[in-house]
Amino acid sequence: MYLGIDIGGTTIKYGFIDDKGQVYCKQSIKTIDNRHQFLVNLQTIIEESQRQEPIEGIGISAPGIIDQHGTMITAGAIKSIYGVRLKQELQKITKVPIVIENDANAAAIAEQWIGHAQGIPNYICMVLGTGIGGGIIYQNELIKGAHGMAGEFGWMVIKEINESVDIEAMSLNQRAAVMKDNDSDRFKKEYRLSEFIFFGHDKYQSMASESTQTPALIQPREWGEGKLYPHFILENIDPSSGTQEARNLSAINTNWYTTLVCLIRSSSEEEFDQVISSYSTFLDQNGWSDIEAIRNEKIAENKEKLGIE
Repeated sequence: MYLGIDIGGTTIKYGFIDDKGQVYCKQSIKTIDNRHQFLVNLQTIIEESQRQEPIEGIGISAPGIIDQHGTMITAGAIKSIYGVRLKQELQKITKVPIVIENDANAAAIAEQWIGHAQGIPNYICMVLGTGIGGGIIYQNELIKGAHGMAGEFGWMVIKEINESVDIEAMSLNQRAAVMKDNDSDRFKKEYRLSEFIFFGHDKYQSMASESTQTPALIQPREWGEGKLYPHFILENIDPSSGTQEARNLSAINTNWYTTLVCLIRSSSEEEFDQVISSYSTFLDQNGWSDIEAIRNEKIAENKEKLGIE
């Protein structure tokens, strides 16, 4: 059994992986952009995992440029670990082999191993996350480039260059990926990446800004304004899309699915309690109390609309 760790700008996901690529007991924690706390969290993941299963090796995927020695030349949005000799730091706490690879390169390799690129010698893999990354496979070999930066599609400049600011501000990483999370309306209007629009389908038209919507959509909405009410008190109570609370809720839901599997697979009460404890900690780290407050507020609004005391 192996331990797989995927370091993202928002969350760190991890789980056990067998020789066939099957993943077990997936969990995740929030990414903390603080060098000391980041390393402590990775150490905790490794030590707790080794107590649960005998591990033959550790594979880590991470954003940014990573040299052959496992040093984080850059690390995407996690600025505090730029320059950290990550492999060297982690080898202090475990003797099992550790391999660290750029996340998009790792995804490209995995696609040829057990994914959609099996038997395909030449292809590219694009990864959309907090940033935008990519991996290039040519003649069954990963192309990393002279400085390990090949496939970094997120650095493509898509706006006129303003020499007075950081060039990243004109790249896909900032203009599209970050905007998709923080300003979803502007993202849909300017870029609309990852959306498939067939024949101007009304679903996507309704998501666009008012200036691009057709009268056929605007008029029914205006007619129904003030007259349409929720059918039950629990309708539409989740945090609004694009907010930090909405992103946290998505991470919590994903974590719960894997937590449930781990609970079912628990071989002892102690292991069961440990899984519950980890999930409870994850809720606290991802602002569960704020999500509950938003839901309660929206429930109260729905009750008022329905005339329920």
